[in-house]
Amino acid sequence: MSRAFNGKPAKGKLIPQIEEEPSKLRASLAGDMVEALMGFVQRTKSGGEIYAALYEHTDEQLIGALKGSEISCTWCCQTR
Repeated sequence: MSRAFNGKPAKGKLIPQIEEEPSKLRASLAGDMVEALMGFVQRTKSGGEIYAALYEHTDEQLIGALKGSEISCTWCCQTR
């Protein structure tokens, strides 16, 4: 991450980059997590439930996938 900010990472510059879906930095930090979570949503399309405990759930990509699905979602969440 330090390299992405030329050795001067700052929260004000980091947050906008990780909120953008096509961001290379977001993809690097997320690793396989986004693909795995989207896979859970896809697997339940033929029936099933997702029980999600999300902390500070502000990721629009994940929230959109969960809201856009016709699966039963039970939410346990905490926000600041």
